[in-house]
Amino acid sequence: MDLSGLHVLRAFRARRDRKARELSRHPLFARVPLVQLGRAASLVDVVRVSAGTTLARQGLRPVEPFVIKAGWARVELDGVGVSFVDRHQTVGLSAWVDRVCFGATVVAASPMELYVVQPSSVRTFLELVPSALAPEWSDFAPRAVQPRWAPQGLPQ
Repeated sequence: MDLSGLHVLRAFRARRDRKARELSRHPLFARVPLVQLGRAASLVDVVRVSAGTTLARQGLRPVEPFVIKAGWARVELDGVGVSFVDRHQTVGLSAWVDRVCFGATVVAASPMELYVVQPSSVRTFLELVPSALAPEWSDFAPRAVQPRWAPQGLPQ
């Protein structure tokens, strides 16, 4: 390997290690071994979205499942706010595995940061982080209570 290739490899590893450390601070990834976390980090992209961005649309299949890093989103059933999802949930992983459509629309209610799982890597991601499919992380079980830090009443 020439010297320039070695620099590229070291830069890639440094970025992956930084992202792995960042992931380890999220509750979903807290107990994942560092080696697996490094591999999982290479399968996700950190994406920022603004409030009002539609993250999932009722009746459509998930394309890019994600883990919420920061922020929260309202869950709408036929356009009516019924619940919310926050950094203690994943969106689209269960639906992706079960090959079903979203039963509701998810809209960012605050600026958000997401760990978006690359579509071609979902199965590998789930092998590395199997707890992402656990019921307590599933978007199939959104919370029906209002977060303490959110405006009063479910957003419409």
